[in-house]
Amino acid sequence: LLQARRHEKDFLLRRQDTYAQQEFASVASALDRLTKMGTMPAFASQRDRLNALDAGIKVYGDRFRQVVETQKKIGLNQDDGLQGQLRAAVHDVEDFLGKYNETELDNVMLMMRRHEKDFMLRLDPSYGDQMKKRAEEFAPALAASSLPLPVKTEVTNKMSIYQRGFFALLDGTMTNVESVKKLSDAYA
Repeated sequence: LLQARRHEKDFLLRRQDTYAQQEFASVASALDRLTKMGTMPAFASQRDRLNALDAGIKVYGDRFRQVVETQKKIGLNQDDGLQGQLRAAVHDVEDFLGKYNETELDNVMLMMRRHEKDFMLRLDPSYGDQMKKRAEEFAPALAASSLPLPVKTEVTNKMSIYQRGFFALLDGTMTNVESVKKLSDAYA
């Protein structure tokens, strides 16, 4: 179980699937050993305790699987999952806006990126509120810009994709924060 915990921590720190697979194997090995203990006459009087331990290890294993599944949806690196989608969406908006000289739009966009990065570093969901405020500023700034109407429409569409991506990432990340707490409780 200590090996499982070590692999769990390595997965959480490094976000590499190999550590998840090692944790799964360690949990399976612990459960296998526990099953073997349950068949030994020396442990006959401890069956209730062994069954409780078996149930606890299974809960721990299931919670780790949930964490891994959620992290894979979020992304194991900046190019995967929701992280990859968000990154692609924001680069799409920035590249598109980069063709025009609209300082106000660029400034609001930079503030959105700041809130995005601050959320990723601090895992504070209040940055979602800040992101919404910047989006509310972006819409009138876009309307007031000198961009042609088709370009404004395209920017609005790209910004919607970026906003949806950010909030999906925020929700998934906060879900995983709670899942990791439950995982730690299960191990304890």
